[in-house]
Amino acid sequence: MTRTTAGPAHGGRTPAGDTAPWMTLLFVSVGYAMVIVDTTAINVAVPAIGADLGGGVSQMQWVVDGYVLTFAGLLILGGSLGDTFGAARVFRLGVMVFTAASVGCAVAPTISLLISGRIVQGIGAAMLAPACLALIATAYPDAVRRGRAIAIFVTAAGSPQAFGPVLGGAVVESLGWRAIFWINVPLAIIALAVSAARRRTPPPVAPPGPIAWTGHIAICVALFSMTTIIIEAPRAGLSSVLVVVSTVSLVVAGVIVVRHQRRHRSPALSRVVLRSRAAIGFVAVGLLLFAGYYGLTFVTTIELQRRVGLSTTDTGLTFLASALPIFLLPMLSRPVVDRLGSRRTLTIGMAAGTAGALVLAFGAVDDPYLRLSALALLGTGVGLSVGPQIDEVLNAVPTSVAAQAGALLNAGRQLGTVVGIAVLGAVYAAPGGTVAACIVAASILSLGTVVAALIYPKRPEM
Repeated sequence: MTRTTAGPAHGGRTPAGDTAPWMTLLFVSVGYAMVIVDTTAINVAVPAIGADLGGGVSQMQWVVDGYVLTFAGLLILGGSLGDTFGAARVFRLGVMVFTAASVGCAVAPTISLLISGRIVQGIGAAMLAPACLALIATAYPDAVRRGRAIAIFVTAAGSPQAFGPVLGGAVVESLGWRAIFWINVPLAIIALAVSAARRRTPPPVAPPGPIAWTGHIAICVALFSMTTIIIEAPRAGLSSVLVVVSTVSLVVAGVIVVRHQRRHRSPALSRVVLRSRAAIGFVAVGLLLFAGYYGLTFVTTIELQRRVGLSTTDTGLTFLASALPIFLLPMLSRPVVDRLGSRRTLTIGMAAGTAGALVLAFGAVDDPYLRLSALALLGTGVGLSVGPQIDEVLNAVPTSVAAQAGALLNAGRQLGTVVGIAVLGAVYAAPGGTVAACIVAASILSLGTVVAALIYPKRPEM
């Protein structure tokens, strides 16, 4: 597949006077790692938090969901701020907000203050996450070098995603749950120090202008409402007050977003991104990938502990079969990506994930060897897919809207995770149990395979 250089208007070079691109890659990887650590490791800390601070099951759920809701709801706004005021500035501010909230969480004396801190963490994460991809797009304007940088970014920043549950359990057992939040402080110091060492900060790729607040507020309300419905409907019912209010809010906000996009000269959602069939298609693939993988991981974790009888530690060790490919393949598979192209590699990865889900569906949960093989296939699918997906989203749009494209990508993944856990959890609880949930997961991943295979990207003119 022929690749064109996607870069800024200065002709595909790193901005004059900027530091080496590897410094950008270093600090965005460390910064993004903070977001992933607090997304994955917190799950194993919830029982210890409950034992220490008290609170019911609902409050324990909001320790996790408060962060997810805020993160998903504010991502698009975070991307627009990065494109308008400069990704580096917004990244640094996001790191500082996230770190301050982490300290607040670490010292929280009550469950209510902990939940509040988690919500503020979500605000910081929504600012820094989209900026990461925009900074990589600017530092590596050449598509081939950018692809290799993304492979390093996915490996470095994604390692907490792969090993977070195992390491989180060890940290909680040895140092206590508060250590999960203190970990962010040294990471933030590294990210800010390396970021500050740059000789210059690239200017914003779009001139600062008024933020389309009406559109952004409506988008935030829509994303908050959608995520709330997905989280609350399975456990509270469709007729609960929160679900009904969220549904009405979603409809109203959706109407406002559509009207705003049609009438505003500079709408909240970039028309350049929305008109890119490839960008939207690959965002959809990411949503399906995360829905299938995290939904299946959620169900399999419950099944291994409740029915098979594995301990928490043994369950974590079992998932190393999927964690290792997720960690290793973004780098090891780069020659394959360079040879076959991102789209074909992504399609192969999605197909491998589908195969893993099907193996789990037909008895692999009970057979330890088949179980490890199925999880390895599933991890291989994710490891092969994540980097090429980011490649294609960034290559499909101009650098001037890279932060918005990254925000849309992250929002899709967050929604995919929430949808996958909600849908597969409901299927698992119904007749058919594990087999039905695995088949649904395979169907979700196979749909992603088809979408990835049918997208033929048209590169943006720079």
